Amino acid sequence: MNSLRPRVSALLLTLFTLSACDLITVSNDGFKTARLAPCSKEETPFASIPFADWPRTYHGTVSSIIEAHLRELGKTGTLELRCTEEDYGKLLKPTDELRGLATTLAPWKTSTGQSDLSEANLGPVLLEYLRDYECALSERDNFLSVIVPREHSSTDSMERGAYNTEKGKQEELIARERAVARPALERTLIIIGGLDRLRPLGVDVECLKRTSLDIRNSLGLVSQAVSCLARLRDTQGSLRDPPQAP
Repeated sequence: MNSLRPRVSALLLTLFTLSACDLITVSNDGFKTARLAPCSKEETPFASIPFADWPRTYHGTVSSIIEAHLRELGKTGTLELRCTEEDYGKLLKPTDELRGLATTLAPWKTSTGQSDLSEANLGPVLLEYLRDYECALSERDNFLSVIVPREHSSTDSMERGAYNTEKGKQEELIARERAVARPALERTLIIIGGLDRLRPLGVDVECLKRTSLDIRNSLGLVSQAVSCLARLRDTQGSLRDPPQAP
């Protein structure tokens, strides 16, 4: 009897914890919802792309965003900076490539998410894109026996030899992408993180330089204005040429 009490207590504690959690998540609009986000290709960038183009689309998109980010690393002096922002994440405007991808992902589809987007969100955007890619691959892998006949045959049946060949080819591609996509992106983000480590300092120095130039220009205008005040007060003094004698 005594040995059952710890088990009953643990079971009751587990049930209480699950009932308290209730699988509550936060939606994109900031409201709590009682369901987990689905993991499928629906409402993702891969929903309207043929499966054969998935690897090329994913890797090409990631490469273009990384290249655009690297190009901006050497152009800090010419970038449009939001120097009045208190948070470093909001100082850098996102590249066109990053913004174009973010608008297709759930967390940044809303106007609020797009307004808060910056180049500092490079990692979260790419990781969310990777999650969509992995979910699409996983869903296709689970229903491959149904998808292959439907996509490669106009009739209700498909030759078993062609079915096995196509199914094996897609399974191999899915397995390779699921094994390569995440490690490749994680290593890339590690390298990018190392390059970006001193970027906040460089951005602060650039903002300080621009502020000092603005102050210098303002002081120059003030000095010019002050030099004209004497002429306004003394219209007949030594600062004016004497009138010509009649």
